[in-house]
Formats: sequence, structure tokens, C-alpha cells
Amino acid sequence: MSDLAVPIIRHPDPDKSRPVVVSIPHFGTEAIPDIRPEDYSVPEFVHLPWGYADTFAADVYGRAHDHGATVVATPYSRLFVDVNRRRDDFACDDGVVISARGVFRTHTRRGKPIFAKPMAEARAEHILAAYYDPYHEGLGSVIEEMRNRHDRLLLLDSHTASPDRIGKHEVVIGTRGGMTADRTIVERIRDLVAAAGVDVHEDVPGYAGGHTVRRYGENRPPDVHAVQIEINAALLTTTPREELVPKMIRGERPGKHAENIARMRRCVEAIVKETFG
Repeated sequence: MSDLAVPIIRHPDPDKSRPVVVSIPHFGTEAIPDIRPEDYSVPEFVHLPWGYADTFAADVYGRAHDHGATVVATPYSRLFVDVNRRRDDFACDDGVVISARGVFRTHTRRGKPIFAKPMAEARAEHILAAYYDPYHEGLGSVIEEMRNRHDRLLLLDSHTASPDRIGKHEVVIGTRGGMTADRTIVERIRDLVAAAGVDVHEDVPGYAGGHTVRRYGENRPPDVHAVQIEINAALLTTTPREELVPKMIRGERPGKHAENIARMRRCVEAIVKETFG
């Protein structure tokens, strides 16, 4: 497989441009280019890159540029590098990465090694330089460009969440307890989400805002408002909750709930067009 551009940046038509940047850090489903099937600890793990993406995030958020936002995403699965974590969020021992989670994933949630060989620290640095750094350089450049063109900016960090972790919450807005966006902006987004007919909550533990929101929203200039949005993937699929993860581990795609995907896509459109009136 040839290298894909990092990050993916989708610009709106100039006459439609709005002061909104939609980041999708868990958009990617691809393996990084030098990964081979034999690099996984067991053959079926070749399906994991897709399973570690945010389910149907591309369907919900990926065309936000059609409505005036600038979209920034990565083509590569967070199985290999998670751009929504701190760059230094991993630990090493004797030159080998030993972190089970963080910016790198070395083990499944059940503790099974994902790869046949441990990751050397030098390999980790190569991956960060090749895929992590370009993502944040691109996102940072887009944010600065938009700030130069507009008097205010919304960074919408966009996710879908595993039903096993987010539970019965349908949509969660995260602002680090109100630190990363003005209250008027949060209330406006909350109203727009509620108008889509879903329950909406704020700063639920575990979903109060990850690295992207912290990095660009904490200690922010007054013209930048950073908000994380998490949509429960159970809304977006026809596959029963108990079958969702096993199906993806087998490399099977869950069924799409076309009506709800369209509804949440319209919700994103409304946020892009109407947050600032």
C-alpha cells in the first residue's frame, strides 16, 4: 500500500467557508504502510485497524466541508498511533514500549499482545514523526489560518463512542468542565444537538475532552472555542450491542442505521452553520 497523505484536509468552497474546524482523530481505518499480516500476533488481528476506528465517524462527520467547515482527519487507525493522545503518552523499558494503551496500542483490552514482536523505542519515534507530528502540524496550521480569516473559531473534535463504554448516553459534549469554550457556545451546540431528538449530556467522566480539546482549548485565546462531541455508536448501527465488538473482531462490518446516520449528519450540519448564528 502506498503512503496516504497525513493529515487528510478537506476545505469547503470559499463562498461557503465558516469559522469551524472539524477534527476527526479516529477517522482512519488503514494500517500504516509497512505493516504486514505476519506482523500481528494472530492472523485475525489483521481486522483490528478498522475496529479501532470510531464506528461510522466518516459517515457522520466526513463531509462537514460540504456545509462550510474545514475537516482535518487521519487515514490511519489509532491502533498504530492515536493522535488524540499526548505525544509522550507511552512508557518504555530497556528500549521497548511497554504501554498497553496511550498513544500506542500494544495489547487488546483483554491483555493479548496485538503484534508478534514488541515495539522498539526507535520504532515508536519513527511512527510519531511520520504520522503523529504531521497531523498536529496540519491541524494547528488550519486553526491559525482560520483565526486569521475569522473573528472567532469553533474546533469541533468529533467522535463516535463504543456503547460498552459510553453506556446509555446518546451524545456527550466535552469542554473540560467549561474550560475550553464559552458557556454561550456550549449551550448553543447543546440546543442544536437536542433538536435532533437525542439526549445530550456534558462532561460525562471519560468523555469530558481528550488531548485535542485540551491542547487547543485550555489556555485558549478568547476567539477559540474547543468542544468534543461523542455520539454513541449504538445510534448508528442496526447490529445489537452485544454483537457489535465480536462482529468487528471477525472483520465483519456492523449494519448501518441509515436514518440515524442521516439525522446525526444533519445535526453536524446545523452545528457548522448555526453555532455562531
